[in-house]
Amino acid sequence: MSTTIGIAIQCSAIAVLYAVVLAGEDTPLNGWFRWLERMADAGRWRSWIAKPLGACERCFAGQLALWCSVADHPGAILRHLEAAAWAVLFATAIAAAYQWLMRRI
Repeated sequence: MSTTIGIAIQCSAIAVLYAVVLAGEDTPLNGWFRWLERMADAGRWRSWIAKPLGACERCFAGQLALWCSVADHPGAILRHLEAAAWAVLFATAIAAAYQWLMRRI
């Protein structure tokens, strides 16, 4: 069993890698990210769906942490919410650090 903070850090790192690093590179997932971008730009309910699927690293990190926490600690609702909240915070910090480093290179 993992701690709530551990789940949040792991899910945040995965979310930033997926939604920021892979989305900015020339990868086989370009079609997927272009489709998510079109959905997010369309507004209304489509943007609400696109963000947790990978258009937003914070949204994706929160969803990933929430469901990983549910799998790891079934029935502990406050732990699920805590993991999601920490994951959003960590994803924001990791994405900002990544973007800062990319501007320096």
